[in-house]
Amino acid sequence: MTLLTDSNNYRFERLNASNIVDLPYVFEAAFGRKQHAQHFIQKNDTSCFGVTNLGYIAYSESGEPAAFYCAYACIVEYQGKQYKAAQIGDAMTHPGHQRKGLFKTLAQLTHETAKQEGIPYLFTFPNKSANSYPGFIKQQWVETGGWQSYIIRVRGLSQKTFRKIIPLSDAAYMGYCRFILKFFSAQRSAFANSVIDNQTGGVLRSEEFLNYKTYTPNFFIRLKSKAIWLSIRGNTLLIGDIERCDDKTFQSVVARLKSLARLLGLGYIEFRCSAGIAMEDQFNAVKSWKYDNIQTALLYFNLDETFPGHAIKFTIADDDTY
Repeated sequence: MTLLTDSNNYRFERLNASNIVDLPYVFEAAFGRKQHAQHFIQKNDTSCFGVTNLGYIAYSESGEPAAFYCAYACIVEYQGKQYKAAQIGDAMTHPGHQRKGLFKTLAQLTHETAKQEGIPYLFTFPNKSANSYPGFIKQQWVETGGWQSYIIRVRGLSQKTFRKIIPLSDAAYMGYCRFILKFFSAQRSAFANSVIDNQTGGVLRSEEFLNYKTYTPNFFIRLKSKAIWLSIRGNTLLIGDIERCDDKTFQSVVARLKSLARLLGLGYIEFRCSAGIAMEDQFNAVKSWKYDNIQTALLYFNLDETFPGHAIKFTIADDDTY
């Protein structure tokens, strides 16, 4: 699909196998770092959820890639029913093409296409300092707060001290982490999202979703037979999600996570989620402390006004950067 604006002669194309190679150019110009085309190819292949390459690229009159806006499809579950949904991510504009109305036009095109594809609900997690945040607010996205973090201090060698004792490059350190985690790894199999209950919906933790989310380095393990989805971010073992369990099992799982973090030379365990989750009491019981991350906004936009967008909650595993 190709369109031409009336004012600035920008051309808009739906993302496809030919033009997706232009995304690294816009990404580097917008964010100042490189990203391989293969990353975007894998990330935009959401065909397992019924729709793929759900985004648009803007090109200047000279043919320069100028901006991009995309929705990453998934499935959400609410009160036993499943619905298509999508997260807006990687919204970016080349600095030389800002203030041309591209964000608004690309968003409208993407939202219209998403609605045609049967998607009733969109969500996104922008940093409040990002250029995209005011754009979402102008489009009347609904803000439901920010991430709430539960943080557990791990007593032991800090990563800095650990890496002084065992001098490793970043790549070698991650190789060491993969080696250790291999002893706990498990097949990526479906499990219940920890935020879902009778009153709250969330992104379905299907096998398709777990396998799709391998475009970034994250790990799937089992402790006490419970699924744990995790990644390593700096000095922190960041839990993407953890399978619901009774209080006694939860405390045992956390104890084993602490031991694992020590083996990896990490000082903290963190679980990041929407506020008011069912597991809040369990995290309080293991002496975690709660931190409200007000720098990130959790936003949603209903393409179907009847969809209960207010009832959907998230964990950090739902973020497209996890």
